[in-house]
Amino acid sequence: MFLPQSSHFSEPVDMFADAEDDRSTSTAGLSGSAPPRDEVTWEYRWDNSEEAELHGPFTSTQMQEWAETGCFPDGVWVRKANTPSAQFYSSKRIDFDLYT
Repeated sequence: MFLPQSSHFSEPVDMFADAEDDRSTSTAGLSGSAPPRDEVTWEYRWDNSEEAELHGPFTSTQMQEWAETGCFPDGVWVRKANTPSAQFYSSKRIDFDLYT
């Protein structure tokens, strides 16, 4: 089972671009297109400890899809992205669909 480990995979890449920095600005029809500016992004970690590796950010849509498909059978610990002092909560308590 594939579990995304970084936000590197969340950005669409123009596979026909000459250079890595030369990305297409058109994302029409791509399921991995950039999130709307008002969509909440999340960070997660597998354990609720300060030493646990932090993954993300990921959109609410991505988190909801992964939760629905069983990628987090025991849940993960999540918080809104870019809130370093915020508390982590069990993903089983978060309805990501409310944030899309």
